[in-house]
Amino acid sequence: MGQYMIDIQLPYLMSAEFLGLIPKQRAHINALMQNGQVTNYLLAIDRSRLWVVIEAEAEAEIWEILETFPIYPHVECNVFELMFHNHTAHSLPAISLN
Repeated sequence: MGQYMIDIQLPYLMSAEFLGLIPKQRAHINALMQNGQVTNYLLAIDRSRLWVVIEAEAEAEIWEILETFPIYPHVECNVFELMFHNHTAHSLPAISLN
């Protein structure tokens, strides 16, 4: 299983149609995160780009996943296979029995 970083260029001018897709996109990403396909989902502060880290067997699978994104018809995507992806896991603090 490989990891891929997807650089998604968002539209410069966001139409009402595109903005209406955002809640569907977020719900779809949440589902993909729940099943472990998407590990990270990031938005640039200027809202010009999204970055997504996806785990898949091959790049062809990545494109199949991207085509399910509600925003896919409105964006440009570039896929990069990663050698590794180090990150810290967010978790609850350790419980103290004191």
